[in-house]
Amino acid sequence: MATLLELTKGKLAAWEHLPNKALGQNFLIDGAQLDVIAGLPVFEGKTVLEIGAGLGTLTQALSRKAKRVIAVEVDKSLEPALRELCIQCKNAELIMADFMDLDIDGLALLSDEKEICVAGNLPYYITTPICMKLLRSRLNIASMVLMVQQEAAERFFAKPSSKVYGPLTVLANAKYRTERIAELSPQSYYPQPTVHSSVVLLQKLDRVCGAGLDGLLKEAFSNRRKTLVNNLKGSYGKESIISALSELGRDENVRAEALGVEEFMRLSSILKQHKAEGDTR
Repeated sequence: MATLLELTKGKLAAWEHLPNKALGQNFLIDGAQLDVIAGLPVFEGKTVLEIGAGLGTLTQALSRKAKRVIAVEVDKSLEPALRELCIQCKNAELIMADFMDLDIDGLALLSDEKEICVAGNLPYYITTPICMKLLRSRLNIASMVLMVQQEAAERFFAKPSSKVYGPLTVLANAKYRTERIAELSPQSYYPQPTVHSSVVLLQKLDRVCGAGLDGLLKEAFSNRRKTLVNNLKGSYGKESIISALSELGRDENVRAEALGVEEFMRLSSILKQHKAEGDTR
């Protein structure tokens, strides 16, 4: 039986396609890890939104387990072969688009789905914007399985006051339980990247995350050298911020990076309450 590397090279030759470095095309060729990813129970009988279909390797594997796979791919040179693959898979559908330009909340193909899963081998250069778009989406995303650069993966698990702790860390952990599933070496890909990767699993938590948290985080981390009071006072008022921080047991000189996920969730709730009380006066 041909290895995944041989199959990948065969597809590239048959489709007369060269990996596009500008699009971050590094194709997964580790068959064992592919089985681990596609075999995760979160995909069983679900509709999966796949980001970056590439050569369709993961698309095909997911189609055997999922109810439906909606694959998004930006590289138009891959379209004919991917459409042929979708016909073979029967339950796979293709959208040729840049994911960052796609209105996923208004996507007709997802309009009837109560909840979906997300899967993707994310390009290194655009990992954070894609993750933030997913975390901000109004779609009911029950779980995400993301292959990301190891450095980017650290943001999901960062601790307060660490260098990579920021809005992605807080928003991801406010909404999801985060878990590292596997580590992928450069040898897991063709062509080989210069970095290691991780497979991260996010599973939705059974709790309500306030609608104002995202906006709060944008402002809170807008200037990491400034205190929270200085970053937030334009939108919430200095006295309101100081009062809210006092309720958290924090002084007015604290910076955003010092607050934990639960503290940010409480801060968002307190500030929302302060605003509501102010509006009724």
